[in-house]
Formats: sequence, C-alpha cells, structure tokens
Amino acid sequence: MLNPGDISLVPDPCYPVYRSSSMFAGADVYTMPLEPSLGFLPDLDSIPADVYTRSRLMFLNYPNNPTGGTADRGFFERVVDLARTHNLVIAQDAAYNEMYYEEPAPSLLQIPGAKEVTIEFHSLSKTFNMTGWRAGFAIGGAPLIAALGQIKANTDSGIFTAIQHAAKTALDAYDTLTPPIRALYKERRDAFVTGLRALGWEVPTPSATFYVWIPCPKGYTSSELCSRLLEEADVVTTPGLGFGRTADGFIRAALTVETPRLVEAIERIGRLKL
Repeated sequence: MLNPGDISLVPDPCYPVYRSSSMFAGADVYTMPLEPSLGFLPDLDSIPADVYTRSRLMFLNYPNNPTGGTADRGFFERVVDLARTHNLVIAQDAAYNEMYYEEPAPSLLQIPGAKEVTIEFHSLSKTFNMTGWRAGFAIGGAPLIAALGQIKANTDSGIFTAIQHAAKTALDAYDTLTPPIRALYKERRDAFVTGLRALGWEVPTPSATFYVWIPCPKGYTSSELCSRLLEEADVVTTPGLGFGRTADGFIRAALTVETPRLVEAIERIGRLKL
C-alpha cells in the first residue's frame, strides 16, 4: 500500500511494528497521538489536510495495546468516511477484539462501506491463549487480501498443518472457550487495579485487553519507574517510552500471571512507598 513519499498514519503509543514496517516501505510516518482525554483515540480533526492528501495507510489498534482503550462505532464511522474521502486504507489490528470485559468490542467491518477500505487482522494468540503458535487471519475486501497474499507468498511459508487444525478447532469452539478466558482475565484485572488504587495510584480500569496502562507517579519517567520496580521489587513492567514518545508518563503491566502472583506484585510495590 505504501511507496516512497507516501504517508503512513501511525498512532502513538503503538505496537512498534506499525512504525518500523512503514519506514521499511520508504514511507513518511505521521504520528497520531492517542489522547487520554479522548479515551486514547487520535484527534482526527487535528491532522492537516495536506497530510491526508499524501496518506495511503492508517494503522489502528482497538482494543488498544498498550493503553487498553476502545473505539466505538461512531469513531469507526468517521474513520471509514475519511478513508473513502482520501483514498487510503485502514489496517485495523484487532488482535484483542475478543479480549473484552463488560461490553463486546465492535469490529470496524461492521461499518457500512468499510470492507472496501479496511483490512482487519486477528490473532489466536490473544483470543485462545495460543501465544507462540503464530496463528492468525486477516479479513477485508478481495483486493486488499490479494495484496497481502502477494507479499506473504514471497516472505514466509505456511503454518505447520497440525497448528492449523488446532486453530480451526479453537474457532469452532469459540462460544465454549472464550467466556472462561475473559472471566479469568477480569478476575486478574479487578484484583490488580483494586490493589494499585489501594496504594494511592490513579489507575484507569481497562475495558478490554489484558493490559493495565498505569500513569507514573510524579517525578518518574517510565524508564525510571520500571527500573525501580525491577531492581527493588522484582516486578517486571514495560516502560511506555518503548511504545512511542508521547507515552513516557505511563508503564504497562500485563495480566498474564495468576491472580496470587499479581497480589504479591502489589504487596512488593507497596513496600516501595512510591
């Protein structure tokens, strides 16, 4: 989708591959800050008209890594309208689409007209805890899927057949397998967020993903805070700076260990009296 001189619209913070892959294609990257005041959505009105004119691709990721933010249908409708107006493609990373808590997350492809301008990526790693199996799929209009296939056919080979059969089994049993997984992560989320708030930390409750996006206490950068948590409490977190320059005031915690371990992490953090 991108040639040298084109613009790729990339959110910040983001999964770093969006930025690096755009650069590998020779495109210019235009950063879209994810505004906490907008629920970690980009301010689409702040993007200059001449940037939209040169843009050919917009990366989105909702539910969002690392912020846990979600997008509603109104935002998706606006994005589809912009894509159709400016002849650009939306690459929606929907890896966490099934990792919601109270309310299901909408698909961008639910919006009328989205199929012609959208390719949506899904990952069984997140939905079915198949991390490391590297199974996923893409959905979109035929020309976009054909473009992806043309690149993929020349860069790697197919997944081991047994894993493909396992992926089919997981998808066929979606209604049975996913509710317990979501319930487990909700238990972990509630325990971890409640514990941090009891320590006096102002932490928003994520409505999706298995991440908690934690504002740094006053006086700390994300790297400084993560270093202290690791060195003095043996708690591993990820600095926001690793996801983009606008995110240095946050760290990310992953709810991928059992609830008792998360409670122990809270106890260790509490002893630091940050």
